[in-house]
Amino acid sequence: MEEPKSIDELLSISMIDPVRHKRISIELTDSDKDTINLADVVQKLSQWVSDKLSDKELNACKQQVMPLMAQSMVRTLSHILGADLASMMLGIPVLRESILRSMILGFYLLKFIQKHELDVTTLETDISEDEISSIMRTSAISDVLVRAATLGLDPKDVVRELVRSGRINQGDLEKLGLENIEIEPEEDKKESN
Repeated sequence: MEEPKSIDELLSISMIDPVRHKRISIELTDSDKDTINLADVVQKLSQWVSDKLSDKELNACKQQVMPLMAQSMVRTLSHILGADLASMMLGIPVLRESILRSMILGFYLLKFIQKHELDVTTLETDISEDEISSIMRTSAISDVLVRAATLGLDPKDVVRELVRSGRINQGDLEKLGLENIEIEPEEDKKESN
């Protein structure tokens, strides 16, 4: 399987605007125009949120923000994915917890930006149509594999069918670390039946 992607690699594929052919990044600056390290802020806020959520004492994070974000998460996922798929996704504890903590963190990040009167600057770089297509195909493959695994299907069989149908290619498999999956030609498969 593929080695874990770096944060920079994940950002480069998740922060795109395919319609405008742009890769987007954010820069925070204070009133003196000094750049604030977003990664450090997120790391510290993430630890703070974890501490608040694990605190035995009640606090605003546990009593107000978490329930607000949880309800928003359920309603948003149900609206976007439909109730059945949202139910499947939210039934995976690590996924549910990750989404919820990300939403809580986003809430407190916005409060941090407002409190410290930071400027948020959007930076854009051009991205080619080929790169967008590759990112979209790779994302689609990941989506199909997660859904297949959720339904109890063998992800390797799904990958083989996607290759045979021409929806993905060997380069796409390599980007996902799946290049070792053997794809037998359709004729060989028929002969083995």
